[in-house]
Amino acid sequence: MSTKYDPSAIVGAANELGHIMDDTSAFDGLKADMPKFGNFDLAQWLEAVADDRRDGVVAHATNLKSALSAMDSTLNQVVAGVKNVDGDNADQIIKCMAGLRALVHESPADLLQDTGIAAPLDA
Repeated sequence: MSTKYDPSAIVGAANELGHIMDDTSAFDGLKADMPKFGNFDLAQWLEAVADDRRDGVVAHATNLKSALSAMDSTLNQVVAGVKNVDGDNADQIIKCMAGLRALVHESPADLLQDTGIAAPLDA
């Protein structure tokens, strides 16, 4: 039994993945400073919760874009590595896939690293 694959289909899928988040304009409004809710305890609590949720959505979008871009790059590297298969290519493919696996986060709070956003209130 042999493994078969279509390199052009993989490259096409990789490119599609890489461009899913090209337009992030839907998140631009969430990055702006929001109006204050009020100067009493409940309003300040609600403002903190809303800010936390808003920052979480922006962080998720940022990390999703980064992950999809990395998948695009990694899949293209895998296809390039498989084109001339020999004894060393398996090690090269494993290295590429290890880099992709490193993007998978253990904790939701890990998603916020490198975004400049504080960890969620309930993390």
